[in-house]
Amino acid sequence: MKAGLVRQLFVSEVAPAPINSDIYRQPGADDGLEELVEGIKKHGIMTPLTVSEDLYIISGHRRREAAIRAQVAKIPCIVREGIFYPSKEFSELLVEANTQREKTLKEIAAEHVVLKSGEEAAAALYIARAKKLDDVWMEPLDAYENGAGCERKGISEAKTPMAAAVINCLRELEKYLPVTLRQLHYRLLNEPPLRHAKKPGSTYRNDRQSYQDLSDLVTRLRALGIIKRSAMIDHTRETYRTPCSRSAGDYVKQAQEYLLRTYWRDLMQSQPLHIEIIAEKNTVLSTLEPIADQFTVPLSILRGYPSFSMVADIHDRIEAARREGKSETRLIAVTDHDPEGEDICRAVERILCRDFNVEAGSIHTIKATLTMEQIREHNLPENQAVKVSSSRAKGYVHNHGRHTWELEALHPEQLQQLVINAIDSSLDVDAFNAELVKETAEAVELDAMRQRMLAAMGAT
Repeated sequence: MKAGLVRQLFVSEVAPAPINSDIYRQPGADDGLEELVEGIKKHGIMTPLTVSEDLYIISGHRRREAAIRAQVAKIPCIVREGIFYPSKEFSELLVEANTQREKTLKEIAAEHVVLKSGEEAAAALYIARAKKLDDVWMEPLDAYENGAGCERKGISEAKTPMAAAVINCLRELEKYLPVTLRQLHYRLLNEPPLRHAKKPGSTYRNDRQSYQDLSDLVTRLRALGIIKRSAMIDHTRETYRTPCSRSAGDYVKQAQEYLLRTYWRDLMQSQPLHIEIIAEKNTVLSTLEPIADQFTVPLSILRGYPSFSMVADIHDRIEAARREGKSETRLIAVTDHDPEGEDICRAVERILCRDFNVEAGSIHTIKATLTMEQIREHNLPENQAVKVSSSRAKGYVHNHGRHTWELEALHPEQLQQLVINAIDSSLDVDAFNAELVKETAEAVELDAMRQRMLAAMGAT
């Protein structure tokens, strides 16, 4: 790519770049144009225009317009070889050529749009709205043998192998942090460590004692700072805090950072079906939230059998979807494989039909997990035997035997993929991809608006 020699071209050979009128005010609206016309009549065009190889103007739209008014037949042009319209290189040169120009906020924002591709704008949107989670913090175990900075004792030599196994599991799960203690428990079962280095019979097992030892050890590791506190999460104990700021200045700074960057397009709006995820337990909430975000589908955590209020909310969403023309609903169920889990995945459907008069044929439940096929495929460890006290135990034992399996036994990546597969089976892929294309285009528009607003606010 290089600039050629100055060539004399007929005015009619050189074409204005359409993108120029999308960004900048047109030549006729400039009060100085007539002075430029008079100057060309007296002295000719002193500065050559710059054009692309296919003769679109990069720099010199006003000069061309003035030359036409001055009835000049030919104009001097420098042809940039290897540059064609439209291309990103053309847009970059066009904006660069107008660096010294006094611009309005609208023009500044429009420049920003042409320089940023849809993918770049969308990426900025996705990054800004994503939930930012701290990475797990690993430190050498021996640095805390004396419990530095904490009243708790350090990690003893006997507990070091188990502590190292916990840290390795967290490294493996780093992409999915924070995780629950239950998820960590099942990861340890893949390569069980000794709970006590000097006791060969203390291999970590799927039992209450091992789980309690893990709980105690993780608490100590977090208290000592060997792993970050934020690496673990407990959805059963939540705290509400008013979203306040230390000052108006801090609030404005934070508002500017996320200004017009928390937009989510409803990617399901053009789907023929209404789709929701229902999960039995909150221990998989942080694993399922990214999938709900990816598809913009509602996610309900039942915590056992669903409450009337929760089903009422689901019913309201189904009714709203029905008014939009979606006559069928798919519930993607995520449950354990035990007597209750096998029944819970149908419970929402039953309650909707019984208490809310939803037509039985209009709602279908797909069990994403756990199925016996998945248990065999992933070689999942067994949980406790069926509770005889369960009213559903007899039928479960007859169909599946006495053992049960829990959701947390799946690696988070496996769980996510199984739920994605279940959603995909009900998805109009072409309609979904069309919504993604629209979201990318909207991201560019929002980014331009954001730049205008920040400029108006005097923000850098």
